[in-house]
Amino acid sequence: MNRYLGIQALRYIAAILVVISHTTQAFNIHITKLGPDIYWHTGTVGVDIFFVISGFVMYTSSEALPDGRHSSLTFLIKRLIRIVPLYWIALLVKLAIIMVAPLAAVGNTIDFKHLMASFFFVPWVSPRGDTVPFVPVGWTLNLEMMFYAFCAASILMGGRRLFTIFALLAAIYLASKVDRNAQLTFWGNPIILEFGFGLLLGRHRKSIQQIPNWLGLCSIAIGCLAIFWFMPHLSFSRPIEWGIPSLLIVMGTISIEKLIVKSKYIATLENMGAASYSIYLLHTMAIPAISQLFSRLHMDSEALLILVAVGSSTVIGSFSYKLIESPLSTYLNKAVKPHLRTT
Repeated sequence: MNRYLGIQALRYIAAILVVISHTTQAFNIHITKLGPDIYWHTGTVGVDIFFVISGFVMYTSSEALPDGRHSSLTFLIKRLIRIVPLYWIALLVKLAIIMVAPLAAVGNTIDFKHLMASFFFVPWVSPRGDTVPFVPVGWTLNLEMMFYAFCAASILMGGRRLFTIFALLAAIYLASKVDRNAQLTFWGNPIILEFGFGLLLGRHRKSIQQIPNWLGLCSIAIGCLAIFWFMPHLSFSRPIEWGIPSLLIVMGTISIEKLIVKSKYIATLENMGAASYSIYLLHTMAIPAISQLFSRLHMDSEALLILVAVGSSTVIGSFSYKLIESPLSTYLNKAVKPHLRTT
């Protein structure tokens, strides 16, 4: 697929929104002692933006693949290489932290079945009673993996791929209403519709790119206003409350690509966007440590904690991308390439 610089920059912004949200939560756990339920909920809209982007990227990266088993397998292996290695490293790092310094991971308990389910992206009831994986942000990856499987199935089956994916999304949602076991209930979360939003943007991206810049900017502005001002006063299901505004933001970003490429800052944002997955995965390990340090130093400025957390998460994520994620992905892609040719 063609690299969309605006989408790369938006990835970073989405990751930072999640970082800020979790930082406010850590502030209220370790400093104000108000508890984990008090935090800036709106920042989690970064997940919705990620899901819309994911749908867009999956469409644009797979549309040129011919139907059939070989293409389906190639698509799935490339997605696994992109997601799995760093996630497994994050799981092992957190496991090591809990075993070596349990006080640094308060509230975490090791349960073998839950841990193994986390490694293989299966929703599983944790010792806390929820279906959050061992690395909490991994809940989004459990849904991503389901979406990748549906995309691979559509390539394998051939024909009308969009119809196949939407049919599978609808089927899992309806199944979750019939059988309310932990796995189906998790997979049937209405948020999965946001992947579909991204698919539609990918399907119509050529028309979207013809939208005038001013209209694209209006789309972004309306999406932001809906998220940060209008929607918090209402009560809708998540795909409506945050999914549609996220769709407007991603659509607007695609439409102003020709404007974005002229920005002198876009190269920096693109690099940060490339590191967004590392930032997203690793920030939950850095933020508790930073907030506990603030507490010990009797520093009670939430704004300063946010600045330090955002900066630290960006630096850690960038180093992780350059030293671990990117080299590992490059190596694994080269390793599997000969086998994919002969499959």
